Amino acid sequence: MRRLAITNQKGGVGKTTTAANLGAGLALMGKKVLLVDLDPQSGLTVSLGFDPQEVSYTVADFLESSDSKPKLLSVEPDNLYLLPSNYDLTVVEYQLQRKRKVLSEKLKIFEGEFDYAIVDCPPSLGWLVVNALVWAEMVIVPVQAEYLSMISLGRFNQLFNSIMDPDSSAEIRALITMYMKRTYHSEEVLQILRERFPTFETVITRTVKFAYSTVAGKPLMVMYPDSEQARQYKNLAMEVEKWAKNRQ
Repeated sequence: MRRLAITNQKGGVGKTTTAANLGAGLALMGKKVLLVDLDPQSGLTVSLGFDPQEVSYTVADFLESSDSKPKLLSVEPDNLYLLPSNYDLTVVEYQLQRKRKVLSEKLKIFEGEFDYAIVDCPPSLGWLVVNALVWAEMVIVPVQAEYLSMISLGRFNQLFNSIMDPDSSAEIRALITMYMKRTYHSEEVLQILRERFPTFETVITRTVKFAYSTVAGKPLMVMYPDSEQARQYKNLAMEVEKWAKNRQ
């Protein structure tokens, strides 16, 4: 099982959108994918059509229990599953203080069952995120092609290196999101980012369809399969699959 964490201390950069659509893209390629909503604000849970206050089993229950068969939610497309979240996770994060490997130990139960596990992190650097970073093989950092976002990415990279164990082989890679075509500033920042940081070739462009698909409770890959952005996330899934094969 390949382990991916999607994170950025800055909110509103497309983390949850990327988790949902990368997961959907991999599922459409025939991979069995687990999505883990590790954000107490439950953005991924909501965007996939569930009410956080009505789900009977959440990631908070999972982290606190010893269940041998955690209850997962099936979502579109086939092969995609969700471990949802709600605000109870804030209490769990408090209990995780100075415990870096709880998530790593708990998620071992899915080894051999899933091809990929993708964790959507909250926009912070608390103990939930630390657990996700320690667990992950690849850390994907969605970032806008803007100067301040580039500065934020540099700081996150420093924090990432300070958190990780010396023998960790985890990789960090930037994903350009909300890209505005044919604007000089975006093109300039994109070029600088690619020079300074490991960055996916795929670039995700802006569209209001992301908002529409969130309201509908479906990934854009499902709701607008022929859109430009669906093709972009398909390309991202192919990049990740290539990385996964090289990782083996």
